[in-house]
Amino acid sequence: MKKDNDATKHKYRMVALDLDGTLLGPDHTISDTAIDYLNHLHNKGFLVTLATGRSSASTFDTIKRLRFPLSDPHGIPVVCFNGAMCMKVKGSDDVFTGNVAVTELFHQPVPHSVTQSVLGFAAKMGHVVQYYKGTQIYEHSKTESHR
Repeated sequence: MKKDNDATKHKYRMVALDLDGTLLGPDHTISDTAIDYLNHLHNKGFLVTLATGRSSASTFDTIKRLRFPLSDPHGIPVVCFNGAMCMKVKGSDDVFTGNVAVTELFHQPVPHSVTQSVLGFAAKMGHVVQYYKGTQIYEHSKTESHR
């Protein structure tokens, strides 16, 4: 669908939304009303961006539900890992059967030495630790109730 570039007529041209507790409801899904409105903004030329503490891989279900044409040259900007990584997702209009390109725009992981120090401190304090490495999530549970 051709955009009519209404965004250039407004002071703001980008909408950035958190996922959990903002865009996603208690059932971890995005409502049809939100999808329709975000598509309305996208079709008017607004840049719709997702921002989350989640991993990059965990954003693809929401991106699929938005039904934005991924062939758009701007793609869909996504901020993930609590801001440690920014990426642009674009490709064919079918995110799961077509070719999808994820371009890393920014990536600033915690240095390995700092990670080791924090994990050691958390273990001494008896804290549960959860962290990402690549697209995988890891955790160190202390009791069965933490699993």
